[in-house]
Amino acid sequence: MGREQLLDVTSRLVAWINTANVDAASLLSMCTKEIVVPIPYPGSTPDFDGLISVTNNSHIAFPDFKMTIKDQIIDEKESRVVLLLNVTGTQAGYVLLHVSKCSEWLGIPGSGKKSDVQGFMYTKVYPLQLLLSVDRPRNWIDC
Repeated sequence: MGREQLLDVTSRLVAWINTANVDAASLLSMCTKEIVVPIPYPGSTPDFDGLISVTNNSHIAFPDFKMTIKDQIIDEKESRVVLLLNVTGTQAGYVLLHVSKCSEWLGIPGSGKKSDVQGFMYTKVYPLQLLLSVDRPRNWIDC
């Protein structure tokens, strides 16, 4: 797969993640339901439904959630892309339907504080399938 095709797939994935109204059909235009997320976020499953869930929950917990590509490394021979990402948002926590207060996001109570972090996304693109690992900074050394 060529450089432009690889960058197109990963750029579309980041654009999908940035969309507040999570749409499974749009994700299916980039990958199959058999997607594997090797390092899922705590509490999510390492599959298609888990990716949808964590993306939706990110937008609930951070209403102004935004992921921006800062740099990319593309390996055409192995069809791999590593993205350096900047992720920003204001942490509101989850709003529970039966409670007016915000609950927590990954164990941290909603604070109303802004966050601005960098992380990596490693993507292996196969014909008709995408393998994705969103690697949070605390896990980077373990890889």
